[in-house]
Amino acid sequence: MAEVPPQPVVEPEVAPEITEEAAAPEAPIEAAPADEPSDTVVATGPPLPTPKPPPEPLASTEVFELKQAQAFELPTARPEPTEEMRAVLEQERARIAEAERQAERRAEAQRAEARRQAEERQKEQARRRAERRTAERQETARPTESRKGKPAPQARQAASRAAAAAATNSYNVQVRRAIERQKRYPARARPAEGTVRVSFTIAASGAITGARLARSSGNQALDQAAMDAVRRARVPPIPREVGSNSMSFTVPMNFSIR
Repeated sequence: MAEVPPQPVVEPEVAPEITEEAAAPEAPIEAAPADEPSDTVVATGPPLPTPKPPPEPLASTEVFELKQAQAFELPTARPEPTEEMRAVLEQERARIAEAERQAERRAEAQRAEARRQAEERQKEQARRRAERRTAERQETARPTESRKGKPAPQARQAASRAAAAAATNSYNVQVRRAIERQKRYPARARPAEGTVRVSFTIAASGAITGARLARSSGNQALDQAAMDAVRRARVPPIPREVGSNSMSFTVPMNFSIR
């Protein structure tokens, strides 16, 4: 017969005893300062309605009227400026007006100076243009040969014309004087007066030819006396500077009783 192995002995488990410990007293909660951050979580959500303030007690009639007057109080009128304020305002206006006048005078002075400078520039430009024109005329009139020490044809011609004109004028005076020296008032013409014009020609030698009556005085004796004065006159030869072999004259001769 088979042997039965011994069964292990199982000891019953003993449940641990549960002992209740006294709860430790809770420490008092201190309020966190306002400026220090708090770790307290604040619940978020729609704001709570503001509680209505308690109704004010009814005011008396005087207080009510005073509040009504304060609510509808009209603004006070601006005070009238004093004499001192008026004087200050007048001084300020006068200062501004004087400053404007000074600015206008300065602007006018600047405009006048600009006009003066513009006129001076115009005068200077005109003077320079005149000088240039004069220099150009002189350069044009300056003879080419004169630069080499010789008179130019233009210069010679101009000098010749000037000399001829001067000689002609001088010779005319000499002829008139020579005829006037020979003029005699005829006794038979008294009391007649008048002017006779006689035309004649003078040769290069000074001889008078072709005398004739150009205009009568209306008196035959006066006309004949004028013709005789021309024929008796002795004039010098024609100057070489005149550049002519003969010259024609018409000389007026006045006869009057002295």
